This record gives sequence, structure tokens and C-alpha cells, in this order.
Amino acid sequence: MKKEVLEKIKKRIEYIEKIVELKNYWNTNSEFIKKITAHYFSFSNSQNYSQNPTHYDNSVQNIMKIEIEQIKEALKKLSNELENTAFIEKYVELLNRQLSINNKLPQQLQYLENLNNYNKNLDVQKLIDNEQIMNVDHNIRSNFLQSIQGIKEILDATSQSLSIIDFFDLLKNRNENLVLIGANGSGKSTFSRRIKNNIKSQFSSFVAVIPAQKTFGIQNNSSIPLKAQAHADFTQSHTHDKLYKDINDMRFANSEFGQMINYLIAEHQEVANNTHKNYSTDGFSKENSILEDVISIWQSIILHIKLDYDGQGNIKAKSESGQEYNFMGLSDGEKNIFYCIASVLLVEKDGYIIVDEPENHLNMSIVNKLWDKLERERSDCQFVYLSHNPSFAIGRTQAKILWIKKYIPPSNWEYIEIPTDDVLPQELIVELVGSKKNILFCEGQKDSYDYKLYSILFKNFTIIPTGGHQKAIDYCKSFNENHALFNLGAIAIIDKDFYETEEITAWNRSKIYTLDVMEVENILCDDEILKHIKSQVHATEKDYNSAKEQIFVKIQESKDKQAMEYTRFKVDKILNSLVGKSSDPEKLKEQLTNEIKQLPPKQFYDEHIQLLDALCTSKNYDETLKHYNNKGMLSFVGDRILKGYKDRVIGFIRECDELQKNILNKYFKDIPNK
Repeated sequence: MKKEVLEKIKKRIEYIEKIVELKNYWNTNSEFIKKITAHYFSFSNSQNYSQNPTHYDNSVQNIMKIEIEQIKEALKKLSNELENTAFIEKYVELLNRQLSINNKLPQQLQYLENLNNYNKNLDVQKLIDNEQIMNVDHNIRSNFLQSIQGIKEILDATSQSLSIIDFFDLLKNRNENLVLIGANGSGKSTFSRRIKNNIKSQFSSFVAVIPAQKTFGIQNNSSIPLKAQAHADFTQSHTHDKLYKDINDMRFANSEFGQMINYLIAEHQEVANNTHKNYSTDGFSKENSILEDVISIWQSIILHIKLDYDGQGNIKAKSESGQEYNFMGLSDGEKNIFYCIASVLLVEKDGYIIVDEPENHLNMSIVNKLWDKLERERSDCQFVYLSHNPSFAIGRTQAKILWIKKYIPPSNWEYIEIPTDDVLPQELIVELVGSKKNILFCEGQKDSYDYKLYSILFKNFTIIPTGGHQKAIDYCKSFNENHALFNLGAIAIIDKDFYETEEITAWNRSKIYTLDVMEVENILCDDEILKHIKSQVHATEKDYNSAKEQIFVKIQESKDKQAMEYTRFKVDKILNSLVGKSSDPEKLKEQLTNEIKQLPPKQFYDEHIQLLDALCTSKNYDETLKHYNNKGMLSFVGDRILKGYKDRVIGFIRECDELQKNILNKYFKDIPNK
């Protein structure tokens, strides 16, 4: 097939070269082009020309304006690529189909050949002098008008073919299914619409475009439609734009689903007539119609409803309770599943299936089940999904994911291939490459105080909660090391816990920062926040003092527990450092035995008890927030000023710009905020 495609490209280049020859002749004699045009038409269509000379003069002028060289260069480039690159067979088939759309090329080549030969012998001076020219070539006499009209027709068809080929440029070396994911406005839907609008009727069954915009109107049939007419109607509406730009668009959009069903019914009737009634006879085997296959797959997805064709041109639905109702009684989601299945099964063997926003109208619990099933059913086809949903993209486990930065028609793609990473989950990578802001990794989840507070304070960042502190550290490092994938920067903020100065300094060099307090909850009990909320809710000075006093009360109640937490942290750190360094089990055992003998847990415990006692003696509230570790302090401190403090403190911070500024200056002044 490759040789066949190359020959078709060669013929088009040859045709364009003849157009160039004709244009050069006209441009050389441009001063007299109207006389030349009048001469052509004087023996080709003199009566029409005399009635409207401007129209025919413009036909010639329009051809002179066509940028033919661009088309020629595009064809040459395509030919060179095809000769020197191993394109996948499906893409070569697409080229072959596109370059076969216009079958008038041999005839038009001959027309142009005749015209160019005639021009070589045409005495322009005689035309200028208004002398009669008698030796008119009979081929020119009858074919000039067809030649002129054919030039535009073939060039338009060639340009359109090249445009479609350009659209598929992304797929020419890819056999796997693709998910093109990107933010709204990145050009995904433009891509699908331009393909749909440029697909010719004889080509549409090889490429299916399942649009994001769908309507599901149908009418009950009083008779069974004819297959040929049903197919023609369906093809016309299926390839039409669904953006509802005018009343015509709305008519096509509203009729497509019904015409699809009409075609399925007509095809079913033909198959049934040919095989169903004779399938028990020797030599006959029952063949499923496309409609039967669509219903079978649909019912494997929707288990509580049964669909059945009534043999009279209509599809009926039946609930689990036995209630029967018309097909239109199905929900939009259920009809959408039917539409998607039918669209996929109607594609020719080895075709392309382009799905815009495949999760539309569907519950996410069904989406993966549906498309997994359809990919298995049509493993011969290549699926290209256009989505902005990271969860859907990751659910396509057999597909390559491309993040589309920008698509400028016809073939200017800016994209990033989403890799698998040992540290960053692929779903997170999809989310991160779409960010237009730098990234801030933090502990917790999206309902945690870390995420809520940092979303207010660090508005120039995309905040990504990671769960634990180690993931925040690892994700930040991996992100900043992957310059080829990410062109932004990342920081991480983690709780201070009991980490020592040496560790904190080393992390800072990797843009990982620790709070100056044990937990983010401690910041929310800051003295200035307490004062602000006190004034807002008109709490008393006694309430304010009592709130701060509670932290010292709780230290006295729990200092043994606090000291043991500190001791375990120190011991675990020492032992873990030994495990990480050793590669021999016997040597590790010896090291652990020696280290355990030397471990001073009592010393660690006493150190922390002394620290807590000193804090209680000094009553230094800010210093205590740095060392006291108790997530419950939002309640036992804050509730003295305002009941439900832990649920309302974030709201007070969000509403006060001055408070936000002061928190940043006090706790985050060494952390970049842009």
C-alpha cells in the first residue's frame, strides 16, 4: 500500500506542476489576462461569457491567487516522510483513503496538459491586435471550463486531505491507544471538531468522532427504514458539527441519534432476513447484527434493564419488575452508553475512534468498565480520548497519556508524554503538569488544616497534600529534579516534630522547609489569632487568658507522655540510621547490640521533662507552641474563646488580610512565596 500512496502523491505533485506552468503563463501575460480569458471562453462557452464576463474573469484570477507552492511542498514533505519513515499501517491506510477521495485526477491532468500545450502556441500579439485566431485546438474548445473548475476542486480536495493528514500527525508512529489530556482551552475539542468537519462521507466509517455534545432525540418508527437511505442519513448527521451555531446545526444534532438507531434497525433487518430464519438449516450459521451486539454489550454494563428489538422498527426497554417502556424512557446516561457502543461498533476494521470527553453523562464507576469493554471489543482500532479528567486518564491502563499544552490547527502540537515515575504517582503527574503555578507539597489531605491554611497564605502556589511528611519530601525532590517534564518549581512545608537543626538545614537546600512549631495546629493557636478572634466575637480578657493558660495545664497533665514520644523518636532515629547503613545481617546484629547498650533513653526522657518544666515556669506562650505537641489544642485552647473554634478559625484567617500577612511574617518569612 505504501507504493500506491507514493504514486498518488506523485500524481498530485505532477498535477500541481502543470498548474504552476499555467499560472506562470498567465502571470507573464498578466497585462493581457482579460483578453486571454475572453479568447478561451470565446470557443468554450461564448454565450455565458458574454452575459457575465466578470464572473469568468474572476475564475481565472482566483486560480492565479492560490498559494499552490505550499500544497506542493506539503505533498513533497509527506512523500519524503513516507519513503524514509516506518509509519504504522493504519496511518498509511488513512493516507491512501484521503488521497483517493477525488477520482477525476487523470482526466484533469489531461485537460491541463492540453491547455498548457495550447498556450505554448498561442499568439498573444494577435489577441492584443484583435486579430482573429482560427487554429483552435478541439480539446480546448470543449474542456477549458471543466479544466478551470477542476483546478479548484482538486486543489480544495488535496488541501482538505492534507489537513486531515496533519490532524493525524500525532498518531502516525503510535500503535497504542492515547489519552490527550489538558485544561479547558488547550485545543482538544478544536481537534475533534476539525476532524469531524473534514471527514468525507466515504471516509467517516473509518474514523469515528464521538463528540462531547450529544442529544438523544428519536421518534418511534411506523415502518422499518431502508438500509441505504438510513446509512446516508446517519452519515450526514454523524459528521456534522455539534456546536449549534445555527438552526441547521440543531436539526442535525437532534436527528443524529434517531438516524443511528434507524440504520442499526435496517442493518438488523437485512441480517435477520439473510441468516436468522435459516440458521438451523445445514450450511447456514446465524450471524449477529450490529444492533444485537450493541444491545448485548449495553446489557453487560446496565444490568437492571433489558433491551429488546420488537421487529417493527422500535427498541423497547424492560425493567427488573417487568415494566415495559419506550427506548426514550432511558436516562441520558443510559442512552449515551448505547450511543458510544454503537458508534464504536459501526467503525470499519482497523479504524480510528476519537472520543471527546468520554466521561460526559456517565458515572465514573461505569466509565472504565464501558471503555475497557469497548477497547477489548475493538482491539483492531486505535482509541484517542480527549479529556480533562486525570482519574479517567489513569484508568486507561493500556493507553499512553499525553498532556496537551496547546494545539494550533492543523498540526502544531505542544505536548508532554506523561511517564511512569518511581516516586510521583502518574495521576499526580497529570495534575502537576497542568498547573500554571509553582507547587507546594504539604502533609495531610484536602480536609486537613495544612491544606486549608496554605491555600490561604500561599495563593501563588498550587497546594498538593501528600499524606505524610516523607511523601512531601520525596515528591518535592522528584518534581524539582525532573526539569524535562516540569518547567515550574516546587517547595515542601512539613511539621517540625522533633527534627534537629542539621536535618532541617539539609532539607532547606532542597527547598523543603519545616515549621518553627511542632504542628500546623499550633500556628492556629497563635497569640495574635486568639486576640483577633477574641475581638471579633467579643470574648472577655478572662476568656483569652484562660485559653492560653490551658496549654500549660495540659503540659503538666501529659508531660510524661510527651517525654516518652520524644524518647521514642530519638531512639528510632538512631536505630534506623544503623539499619540503613548495614548490608550484612550479622554485622547489623552486632551494631544494634552495641548501640542498644549505649542508648541513653533515660537521658532523652529527662531532657524533655526539663524543657517542659522550664516552659511551664516561664509561661512563655510563643516558645511553648514551638515545643508542645498536641493536635487537640485547637479545642482545649480555642474553645475558651469561641465554641467550635477548630471549625471556625480558618474562616477568620481567610477574611482578614492583615492577619494573613502577620502569620506569614512570623512563621513563614524564610519560605519563598512566589
